[in-house]
This record gives sequence, C-alpha cells and structure tokens, in this order.
Amino acid sequence: MYIKEPDSMTAIAEDVLPPREDSMTGKVAVQDNALVRSAYTMTLLEKRLLMLAISKVDASTAPARHQPIQVSVSRDEWAGLYSESNPWRDLNEAADRLMGRVVIIHPTDREPHRKKLNWTDSCEYYNNRVVIRFGYSLSIELAGMLNEFTQADLLDVAKLDSFYAVRLYELLRQYQSTGLLVIGVEEFRVLMGAEKKYAAFSQLNRRVIKQAIEGIQKKMPELKLNVEYIKRRGSRAVTSLKFTFNKSEQRDLFSGAGDADW
Repeated sequence: MYIKEPDSMTAIAEDVLPPREDSMTGKVAVQDNALVRSAYTMTLLEKRLLMLAISKVDASTAPARHQPIQVSVSRDEWAGLYSESNPWRDLNEAADRLMGRVVIIHPTDREPHRKKLNWTDSCEYYNNRVVIRFGYSLSIELAGMLNEFTQADLLDVAKLDSFYAVRLYELLRQYQSTGLLVIGVEEFRVLMGAEKKYAAFSQLNRRVIKQAIEGIQKKMPELKLNVEYIKRRGSRAVTSLKFTFNKSEQRDLFSGAGDADW
C-alpha cells in the first residue's frame, strides 16, 4: 500500500494554530515602521476599518509560531467612531474591499527585496459585527514590537476625510519626536500608492500632496503642518518634500494607559 508523504504546504497547514483573538480598547493603532513606510492603496472606508482593526491588536505580545491574529469590529464601534449614516453598510463594504488589498513592504529599497502580503486572510460577517483575521505573515508585522514602531490615534484618523491625509498623518507620527519629515518625491509617490496614477509632479502635487496637507491643516490645526518643496540645484524639478509640524513624545507601548496625544 502506497502512502503519500505530506508536502510542505500540508505540513505547514497542520502546524497552524487557532487564531489569537485580540481586543485592545486603547483606540491607538500601533504598526511596525516598515509597515508604515509600505506601499498600498485603498479607499478611505477601507483605511478606517484597517486602522480600527489594527488598534485592537496587542502590539506588545508576539503571536505564537504560525498563529494568526483576529479581531472583531462591531457596527456600534464603527458608528461611534466615524458617525456614518449607515454604519453596517459601510463596515461591510470596507471589509469586502479590504479582502482584495495587498501591501508591499520595503517598496523603495535599492536592493531588490520586496515583500507582498495580503492585509487580511478572511472576514466573517455576523449580525452586527465583522471578524477580521490577519494572516500570520501580516500578524508578525503588527505584534511583538520592542522598538521601531509608530502609534496613530483613531480619534485623529476619524477627523480626516481622505486616504492620502491619513497616510501622511501616519508618516508624520513616525517622526513626531523631531517634528520633521524629509522624504523624496518618488518615495512619497510610491508610499501613497500613486506611482501609476500621477506620474507627473504637477498631478501628484494637486491630487495628493495638497489634498493631504489641506485635510490635516483643516482638521488638525494644532499640528501647524507646513511643507517646503526642495529642488535640485540649478533645476526647477522638485526632488524632496520637507514637512515641519509640532513635535510630541510617543507614549510607552507597554504602559497600556490612555490614548496618545500630540
């Protein structure tokens, strides 16, 4: 009698543990810095759901080997944070769309090392909540961080009305202790997921940079956000963006107390 040996994928599947169910309530989304500087695109609804889901992950504790993390987002949580007219419809739409999204980590490294991951492994829909499961590869980017991480306050995210504004806000949070972010135009274009949409700088400036800056300036004037366009010497071409804003200290990841403040 011939017995087929299990292939590597079967062996891995057998090693996968039941998901770890996290339910943090601090309303602060914590991400590894590599994830903050990753490349992806999505709608504002999807980004809001992603940030809400990430805020529920216990970022201080790494998952067990091959153990994915899952969180539950309710209709009432969505309505309380984002005040939408039809929260259940918007929550479902965001989850549906998020299932198809991919994130590229290390998208601008000079060495050819890029990693593509799906944001979610599955979404389960119940009467008034959605259970989102992150795959294991994504889970280890969200949990077990000792340093090199960035915190984003959901109450600030809820104020912003465009995907680009939220992405810029995340990048600013990464440099909140200095109040200074200098980033090349090409890297900024990639991180905003706009390299295929807005190849010309004039388009990028009008549709992405100004929209993001004006959104933050309007909703979060206390940041005093400004941008300076840095040009190559002897040229009119803009090569870098210099963002300045009010600096603040990042709270202790392990304190578990309160929300982050600017």
